Amino acid sequence: MTSRHISAVIRAPRDRVVAIARDPALLPQWAGGLAQGEVAQEGEGVFAVDSPMGRVRVVFTPPNDHGVLDHDVTLPDGSVTRNPFRVLEHPTAPRRCSRSGGATPPTRTSSATRPPWPPTWRA
Repeated sequence: MTSRHISAVIRAPRDRVVAIARDPALLPQWAGGLAQGEVAQEGEGVFAVDSPMGRVRVVFTPPNDHGVLDHDVTLPDGSVTRNPFRVLEHPTAPRRCSRSGGATPPTRTSSATRPPWPPTWRA
């Protein structure tokens, strides 16, 4: 089994990032390799989504104050992949934010080369 660590600095308060990541309507924006198209909520933290692998079921850990968004993904063949997901406060994140729109990560690359990401929040 291969494991891959992915991290990104998002210049926004942790609570705002958690809210975006937990919003089922935004799942296809930040998890494009998992969710594509419409997301059907099946319960608190439980979603069915179309993915490149077929229809999958995503079950998030219950809401908490620690930035933990672990989730299990049940693939069409019934196998389950556990995905640890932590949102940590970054020391340079702004304390107040306003929505800037768009769906690009805070990077120094040109906007044409940026991968999809949840809306960027700026101070």
